[in-house]
Amino acid sequence: MQLFQLKNYNVIFEPITMTINEFKAIKDKNKDDDNMTLKEMSYVWFFADIRSDFQNILDESERQTEISLSISLPKGWQPSKEVLDAIEYYKSHSRTPSSGLYQASVAAAQFIEEQLKNPAFLISQEDSKGNKLYKLTDVSRLLKDVPDIMKKLHDARLQVIKEIESSSSLKGNKEKAMFEDGI
Repeated sequence: MQLFQLKNYNVIFEPITMTINEFKAIKDKNKDDDNMTLKEMSYVWFFADIRSDFQNILDESERQTEISLSISLPKGWQPSKEVLDAIEYYKSHSRTPSSGLYQASVAAAQFIEEQLKNPAFLISQEDSKGNKLYKLTDVSRLLKDVPDIMKKLHDARLQVIKEIESSSSLKGNKEKAMFEDGI
């Protein structure tokens, strides 16, 4: 779904975007404040689109704070029901099998990150018979795998972005002619 574009670090939404109820609700909520509508629509894209640089911030509350500061939302601003609904709509309608697998991989990486933050706790885990579940060598092996995991996540993200951009019906910000791709 190509509802938004990023040009010169500005989010631009196609006019058709406002025909979708979830996005129109943001405009209706903001009445005549077009600047706030633009900021909240930008927030939706920065928060939800895999092409956004803010997607590297895995903690959603931290991502919210960083985006809010970067696009100069008012101090204390919180996403309204309309903004949250637009985010959910955008996420669900821009999901592909590849992006779903990528998001699952990110969740697995987050789990590994949490485990590595407290290796003493990990090593102290025991089964019901008192046997250690993990050894120091297990943690060491996991640490050795981290660079490969990071590279594979990075490559997967690029592949999903490439898939999204190539599946668009737009070419060079212009709509393709009817027979441009051939018969």
